[in-house]
Amino acid sequence: MWTINERFSELVAKILEVGNGLINDPTPKCANYTHELSFVSNTDIKLNYKPSKKEKQNGKEEITYLLNEQNSKCIYGAI
Repeated sequence: MWTINERFSELVAKILEVGNGLINDPTPKCANYTHELSFVSNTDIKLNYKPSKKEKQNGKEEITYLLNEQNSKCIYGAI
């Protein structure tokens, strides 16, 4: 199972670097240009967010989200 650790963070950072490279590429693009970056794995991915004490006082709650073949797509920021 993938979890948020150094190895997973490194992979996500590389994906984001590619996205930033596409956004910052000076090559002219058509008005409706878009791109989508995907991370594909045949292993479950467990995402867990634990708010700090101050964030808990402000109403934020812990979130655990499991991505697998039954819910195979997740848009960052949508959970």
